[in-house]
Amino acid sequence: MSRFSLALVSSLITLTSLLPASAGAERAARDVSETEALALHARVLTLDTHVDIGNGYATHVLDPGGFTRAQVDLPKMRAGGLDAAFFIVYVGQGPLDTAGLTAARAAAEEKYRAISRMLRAYPEQIGLARTADEVEAIHADGRRVALIGMENAYPLGESVAEVPLWAERGVRYMSLTHIGHNQFGGSSNPRADLGDDQRNEAITGPGRQLVAALNDHGILVDVSHVGKSTMLEAIALSRAPVIASHSGAKGVFDNPRNLDDEQLEAIRANGGVAQMVAFRGYVAETDRRIAEGQAALLERLLPDGWTDATDEQREAYRRELAALRQTYTDVTLAQFVDHIDYAVDLIGVEHVGIVSDFDGGGGVEGWDDASETANVTLELMRRGYTEDEIRALWGGNVLRILRAAESARASEQDNDPEARLAELGITLPPAPQPVANYVNGVQTGNLIFLAGKGPKRADGSEVTGKLGAGVSIEQGYEAARLTAINQLAVLKAMLGDLTRVKRVVKVLGMVNSDPDFLQQPAVINGFSDLMVEVFGERGRHARAAVGMASLPRGQAVEIEMIVEIEPWRTTR
Repeated sequence: MSRFSLALVSSLITLTSLLPASAGAERAARDVSETEALALHARVLTLDTHVDIGNGYATHVLDPGGFTRAQVDLPKMRAGGLDAAFFIVYVGQGPLDTAGLTAARAAAEEKYRAISRMLRAYPEQIGLARTADEVEAIHADGRRVALIGMENAYPLGESVAEVPLWAERGVRYMSLTHIGHNQFGGSSNPRADLGDDQRNEAITGPGRQLVAALNDHGILVDVSHVGKSTMLEAIALSRAPVIASHSGAKGVFDNPRNLDDEQLEAIRANGGVAQMVAFRGYVAETDRRIAEGQAALLERLLPDGWTDATDEQREAYRRELAALRQTYTDVTLAQFVDHIDYAVDLIGVEHVGIVSDFDGGGGVEGWDDASETANVTLELMRRGYTEDEIRALWGGNVLRILRAAESARASEQDNDPEARLAELGITLPPAPQPVANYVNGVQTGNLIFLAGKGPKRADGSEVTGKLGAGVSIEQGYEAARLTAINQLAVLKAMLGDLTRVKRVVKVLGMVNSDPDFLQQPAVINGFSDLMVEVFGERGRHARAAVGMASLPRGQAVEIEMIVEIEPWRTTR
């Protein structure tokens, strides 16, 4: 079966006559036949880095195995020669409280299950790739390729402990934020309704840990939707190239979601890739009458919002919106490719890619669903891009950074906890001495039981006070992290070499708490997160986090731990 529909050939002929030539700085426009464009398109691997999925995806409501109302389904991918796509586990930003995080986790699980349903239903047509090599192997087998991206790290909760789970499931990029600040950093679009400070875009402590955890598990750090300060620091922290999975160039159209020259150049310096997105509102100014008409359609046809609308209401909205866009001048494919030209001229073709954001608001006239994908290749050829450049833009650059992320992934064999401490800028203090009639640790067999330690600073002072009564969760988190450093100092003194740690087995965290304070786990995450940062999977442990009416000397936390060690050397 041909990869392209006859209808597509017709649309290519039409597009050739409609789109104006627009050459880049060192490219010459040329005439291209539809036959030539289709042939080149068939030779390159085309990978769209952001395809959203809706409610009811891969059920009787929306079956991707047939032609659907969605912009992407398997028949449209075949018709347009779209070989691969990142299907997205998207969760919108909500409150940073227990109810909000619980709802976010449930939403993420549902999106993941939907992608899994598609893969189980059509294994002969599409396969899941977890590596760049698997992308190429599935493509060579004649099937479409699915990858998984996570848009918004919000569902992870208060720590990075679930990053390995999502890595195992196949997530290969994760954006730090979405619309609205979260626990990991600032968004390019703060939300006043969530109480966001319009100026507060800084990456947080957990955000820095998330970058390290993503690197450790071979997941690309996605900086789309991320505030500039958070983005630049995340890029500086990352040991692997980053991806901006769906953004535009602010030098072409000034929109908060687009990247300015400094941001694009930071991506180039990092070795990453900026995927230029075909999202009307980010590509160019839309006709005011379209925006006004769309607002009226939303009010009339979707008064309760998209999620609560019926299938009939959604279909009526799509039909009338399409008619509205035909009535007035729409944003075009040529205007979208202007963003590609700009980014290529600024940072080089090896750092730029192509993305639709289909089914999440994406699409322009000429590339409004997956069946029209070859039109992008045609426009690039008409602007003078070579086959190698088009191959890089369509997927080669993304495969390169996927491989780089795989190489940066920490292996258990190569994990050097003392090197990780140095990378984190942590110097272990002398081991704290017992303050009463006990010892710092007792070894029995291959287990070491460490006595409880508190948050003693380098100058000998301690972090004191009650959580919920003068000490914030963030301060408690840092106190627990400081306690972890002290326990590592004890281990170092006992073992001589932290590479002997085979596993952190169990942690008991005690939090000096006001009676109404119930967030002890969020405090002790400061200890647990550092153990995972230092030891990787070996640092993941069983744990209890409990509240205490008081602790010795009024210290904010006290934490004890059990560690399994390698038996090849006697401790001192």
